[in-house]
Amino acid sequence: PAYDAYPGANPTGFVIRLNSNGGGILSPRAFNAYALGVALDTSDAVYVTGQANASFQPTSGAAQTAVKGVWDAFVLKLAPNGAGTVYASFLGGSAEDRGWAIAVDGSGYAYVAGETASADFPGAAPGSFGGRLADFYGGWFGDAFVARLDPTGARVIYGAYLGGKAPDSGRAIAVDSAGNAYVAGGTMSSDFPVTAGAYQAAYAGPAFDATTPEVDGDAFVARICAGGALLWATYLGGGDYDMGESLALD
Repeated sequence: PAYDAYPGANPTGFVIRLNSNGGGILSPRAFNAYALGVALDTSDAVYVTGQANASFQPTSGAAQTAVKGVWDAFVLKLAPNGAGTVYASFLGGSAEDRGWAIAVDGSGYAYVAGETASADFPGAAPGSFGGRLADFYGGWFGDAFVARLDPTGARVIYGAYLGGKAPDSGRAIAVDSAGNAYVAGGTMSSDFPVTAGAYQAAYAGPAFDATTPEVDGDAFVARICAGGALLWATYLGGGDYDMGESLALD
């Protein structure tokens, strides 16, 4: 179908595992959601995030068993080889939320980065949302978010906003052995919460225009501790458009 002809009522995401020669498909799994990020743990269990509506099927006992907005982010864990669903949970507030990237540590904690327009994002401190809930352009833009779920998917350890008064989006995430999450993405916020001693302390990208809102003014990189507090954050960009879409740790 045409690019804009999304089947909004029942979106279909999938996970496919190829064999080591790339020649065979093993254990394909489909589910009612848009899949945008995937990760593996040490046992080859599969973790997926993205965006889902009410057609997504959460599991009993999950951290969030009902959609709160029209679209929420989600976290899905599949058993090794796609043998079954370990847990499936919505992750979002009363406005629109989207998970772009997911990572998992050695103990099975899942870490998600994305974007939210919800002032009530789960686990986030009340009143800390700094984004914009609506735009003249007709779209939605808010803050980037980072969230950490326990290994059973039953509890959000923390949810944290990351952004300023213009659009921000978390697009990539990685985690170290101590549970620190590293996030990259894009921002047009001149008041993004950069920390003292940051590599780039000031926003350098194009000025935000509410009639054509974007999130790729400057890239950003941030580090969040295992408890959800911001350890450091920096802009990373010049006078034109920049975005951080991928991230790796040494």
